[in-house]
Amino acid sequence: MDDAMRFWLDLGVDGFRIDALPFLFEVPHDEMVDKNETSPSPYWPEANLNTNDYEYWLHPYTRNVDPIFEVIKNWTRIMDDYSSKSEKKEPKLLILEVVDKNSSQLVKYYPEDPFGTGAMPFYMGLIFMTDQTDGFAVQKLVEENLDMLPKGAWPNWVIGNHDQRRATGRLGNKDFVDGLNILNLLLPGIPTTYYGEEIGMRDTLINSREEVKDPQGCNFGDEWAKKTRDYCRSPMQWDSHNTSAGFSTNVTTWLPLAPDWNNTINVEYQTSKSSNQTHYSVFKRLIQIRGTPAFQSGTFRHALVTRDIYSFVRESGEQSYLIALDMRRNSSGDPSKDRVKYDFTGGAAKLTGKGRVVTASVNLYPKGGAPAPENSIASYGTTEEINLTSVELIPASAVVLRITPA
Repeated sequence: MDDAMRFWLDLGVDGFRIDALPFLFEVPHDEMVDKNETSPSPYWPEANLNTNDYEYWLHPYTRNVDPIFEVIKNWTRIMDDYSSKSEKKEPKLLILEVVDKNSSQLVKYYPEDPFGTGAMPFYMGLIFMTDQTDGFAVQKLVEENLDMLPKGAWPNWVIGNHDQRRATGRLGNKDFVDGLNILNLLLPGIPTTYYGEEIGMRDTLINSREEVKDPQGCNFGDEWAKKTRDYCRSPMQWDSHNTSAGFSTNVTTWLPLAPDWNNTINVEYQTSKSSNQTHYSVFKRLIQIRGTPAFQSGTFRHALVTRDIYSFVRESGEQSYLIALDMRRNSSGDPSKDRVKYDFTGGAAKLTGKGRVVTASVNLYPKGGAPAPENSIASYGTTEEINLTSVELIPASAVVLRITPA
């Protein structure tokens, strides 16, 4: 493995993503006290697992065993050596796939000098958000990640990958995708984006076991629908007029295209819109503001957090941003009840001044050119100021406001 790593580093790659690292070694069989590993795990109580599920049990002899961490030390030495030899002394990145809800195990994967070495495990907490996750739960996940970091380590965030249902389906409302992208890109740290999140791609439809391609799904018999990972692995949706959304010239692909590929959920449509009312334009704006001091090196603190709202503030000098996500799922059917005004001047938020809209989730903007409701986010331009005592949101919406001093 060391030789393979050096081969690619010699070709100039910037780093590696190492998959399934916790399973690299096992304890010798004759040293195992409980050879069948029969201690139930306390870390996945919400997953409704049964005894046939891998995560139902602790695996002290076949997962996260000590030799792995010596291998990581060696890999980081190799990476550091190549970094020091490069003309620009550019750091190399080693990012490790470690799916573990036990933070005491996860923290072991950070190097001894996390500030000087570009190595870190993925923090998967946000991937496990569900249709029951509220504002308090998001706060807990964020604080868990930030609090467990070794001194000098840098956080990272992931909202989707090839093993989990897409962000548009996991939280009970597809409109959450903009809010999750806002979290991913504006929390302090390194974001990782799974393809299609930038345009709000949805899970594909798998209607029978015969359509399943993922071996994990095929091997679970009648539980295939629960176990297959095919839903999130459909082709990237480039356009609405070419065969297979521009992904392939074949009429059929390994997995079927996800819904709405030939309507609005494709790159061509969303990049041709001149307004800020597409998931892609929201995503692009988020990348732009990541370059500002508040997000490059600014402080982070939570603001108003309740069951219905999660919010935080990023600040650097006189530059300050409020980021707010409405965690409610369902519309009541009555727009007047759905629109709730939140006050960010009291409690933990303690913000003063007013706010200007930097970007906001697509669902805050009326469809079909309909007029925006009075005092709604959509009714404000980028230069008009919103009173922070009454920021109006709807279920599954999100907004980024630049705070203007009082």
